[in-house]
Amino acid sequence: MNKSKLLWTTLGIVLVAGLVWVIAAAPKTQAPQGAPETQTPAPVAKQTSNPPPAPTSDKKSVSIQNFAFNPADTILKRGGKITFTNNDNVTHNITFEAQVYGVVTLAPGQSETIDTTAFPPGTYNYHCGIHPSMKGVLTLQ
Repeated sequence: MNKSKLLWTTLGIVLVAGLVWVIAAAPKTQAPQGAPETQTPAPVAKQTSNPPPAPTSDKKSVSIQNFAFNPADTILKRGGKITFTNNDNVTHNITFEAQVYGVVTLAPGQSETIDTTAFPPGTYNYHCGIHPSMKGVLTLQ
C-alpha cells in the first residue's frame, strides 16, 4: 500500500472514531421527575386536490320481472344507490361486465342494494348470468 492511501485510511479511521466518541460522550437530557412527557405530534395528512365526492342521496330501483330488467336503462348520480328486486318466480343474478361489483344472485322475492360510491363515473352494462338475454345499463354521472 502506498503512503498516500495509508495516510487517508488512517485519517478516515481516526475521524470515524472521534465522531463515535463525541456522540457517546454527549450528555443525555431527561425531563425532571414528575414532569409530563412530551410527544411529537402526529403528522397531518396532506389534503389532495381532488377529494372523493360525498355520497349522494340519489336512489333508483330496478325490478326483475318477466325475465327482464325494468327499467333496462338507469341513470344515477355517482355515489347513489341502486336496488335490484327479483319479482320473478325463478332465481336471477346481476353481473356487471366491467367487473366493478361481484355477481349478485337473487332468489325470488330477494333484493340487493348496491352503493356506487366506489364506481368511477361512466356507463356500465350488466346482464343476468343465468339468463344472458336479460340486459341492462347503469349510467353514473
